[in-house]
Amino acid sequence: RARDERTVAADVSRSAQQYALLAEEELEEVRNEIREILGGALNAHAGGVHYYQGLHDVATAVALVDRKRPRGTPAMGAAILERLVLFHLRDHTGKDLSSTMEMTAMFLELLAKVAPELGDALGRAPPFYAVSWFMCLFLHDVRVLDVAVRLLDLFIASHPLMPIYVGAALVMANKAEILKKSSDALDLHSTMARLRVADATATVDEQFAQTQRLIEIALQIYADHPPDRRTFTLAFA
Repeated sequence: RARDERTVAADVSRSAQQYALLAEEELEEVRNEIREILGGALNAHAGGVHYYQGLHDVATAVALVDRKRPRGTPAMGAAILERLVLFHLRDHTGKDLSSTMEMTAMFLELLAKVAPELGDALGRAPPFYAVSWFMCLFLHDVRVLDVAVRLLDLFIASHPLMPIYVGAALVMANKAEILKKSSDALDLHSTMARLRVADATATVDEQFAQTQRLIEIALQIYADHPPDRRTFTLAFA
């Protein structure tokens, strides 16, 4: 637990500034809220739920949303994050990454079904690029809070495997570039590591629209190839 606490402290110390919404003097206040949210969610299940690097990205978005609640209403950040770590992020809160890597394998299995050419190109090397996608719910490189909130809404309201569908949609949206680089493993890995749900150089409205289009594609893939609700694994038709 001491190691977790040191990691949390280091991660939270650089949280929140990516959204560029706060004055410098407000950042520490927000970071204190992030610490409280993480502590509330994790300490309620000490020993069964472990912190991992990247969870602070999720907690940051939750904390910033929670700050917008109407005055006088109770804080919900810790409860929301607790639900996420117990259900939607549970594969990443164990003592190792074995369940996370199983999730990346399911991602490749889904991709092989919906986009065989891409599945073949990406199936030649371990999909380490997808680990941060799934552990951070694609939030690590998001710079617009509205985009982060839209992603959180999707994942909270969806099956815990929804991140692999968003991953498939993201890859399909970048098909031409991926296939162009597929002959060189290093170029391909570099390309995959740069993929984002939205272009950070675009306007806020454009980034939100890009994210919404990806979500719509992901939801269609989910409708066509849903996971088995009894086993929480993929069962393709």
